[in-house]
Amino acid sequence: MANEDAADQPQQGTTEQTAPADLIQLGTTGDVISAPVLETLTGSAGSDVIETKPAGLLTDDGLSRAIAATPAERVTEEYIRSRIVGTDYMTVPGTTVTICHITLDNGYSVRGESACVNPANFRQDIGERIAHDDAFRKLWPLFGFLLAEANHRRGQGVPAVPVDLIARTAYEAGAAVGGTDRLWGDLSSDEKADSIALVSELLANPNQEDGETVSAQMQTFRAVVRGLTA
Repeated sequence: MANEDAADQPQQGTTEQTAPADLIQLGTTGDVISAPVLETLTGSAGSDVIETKPAGLLTDDGLSRAIAATPAERVTEEYIRSRIVGTDYMTVPGTTVTICHITLDNGYSVRGESACVNPANFRQDIGERIAHDDAFRKLWPLFGFLLAEANHRRGQGVPAVPVDLIARTAYEAGAAVGGTDRLWGDLSSDEKADSIALVSELLANPNQEDGETVSAQMQTFRAVVRGLTA
């Protein structure tokens, strides 16, 4: 549980040290970083390119720039926030415990908490912010797993999204266009198998064209399949 009463501890004193020749002093802080590491992160060995926190750690801005420079697909804060459809807060009566409940567009939810040790320090806005950050941090590994799973499936030569989920999503999108109120759960086992077989056929023939006689429902079905497997 996150704690609102954490505070920086006073330093016990510093000892002046001389940086080895292969370390670069950054700005006026006295912090140092290995020249090869700096060049790897920034593409330049210049000490004015990046700042660090004490002990050679990147500042928040330096970290953001270093991450932005990475070339491969990654989970981003913007993407996670785009999947959030609800954020609710509550304070447990008679306590300083604040709970944040975040709901995603697929119905999954996570909770974060905060608590103030000294009730005299309690503020609802602070409690809600810390509880929100605690909940949001729990989403990173979940979306990280999804990305890793998608990359693994691509490496195995199969769609990043399971075929049965593709079929369900495509069917329900097509049903909405076609005006039918039968959801995936209303279909028989044979009807579901037919939809899955159609997805497999489209995956085997990705350039298959929509004919003039194809219904709007089927056109939507095919478009969703192609979108999920692009």
